[in-house]
Amino acid sequence: MKIVELDRESYHEIEGLWEGLNAFHGEVAENFKDHFAALTFEKRMQAVFRKEHCAIFAAADNAEYTGYCIASVEKRRGEVDSLFVDPACRRRGVGAKLIEAALDWLDEKGCAEIYLFVSEGNESVLEYYQQFGFYKRFDLLQRKKA
Repeated sequence: MKIVELDRESYHEIEGLWEGLNAFHGEVAENFKDHFAALTFEKRMQAVFRKEHCAIFAAADNAEYTGYCIASVEKRRGEVDSLFVDPACRRRGVGAKLIEAALDWLDEKGCAEIYLFVSEGNESVLEYYQQFGFYKRFDLLQRKKA
């Protein structure tokens, strides 16, 4: 398995993986299922591409992508936008290699701060992200429209 950086023309190669993550978020969300149901890959990628800098890293295994990580920069603020590994390929270090590639890229971009947002319902990943230096800083609440 190797980590590759995809160019903007190749971003569709992770679409199936992204859809897996979006479906998972839709399943575990208690309050914002409608957000994930309405979100499309194109909408999400358009939002990422509007940022100053972005990078898409993919884990390649026998010419097939088994995971991806998207990172972006806006005004020296870095973000790990999205991380997903195919469930069949987990617990093999794929996620760690992807996030390390993203963090190296964000460091090279000179980010003063790096953030990672965890969707409601997916709190079980908080401990995983601690190994990369991410800690819970505050809880963000959003008003849900009726």
